[in-house]
Amino acid sequence: MYIHIYILKFECIYFYSLYLIFNNIILVLKLYNKV
Repeated sequence: MYIHIYILKFECIYFYSLYLIFNNIILVLKLYNKV
């Protein structure tokens, strides 16, 4: 049971990091479009 919770936490961190990277890419693209 504890191992399952640990895996869920790891997945949450993984998806959250992907989400942050995706947002950073969008911000960079917006900045390039303004230039």
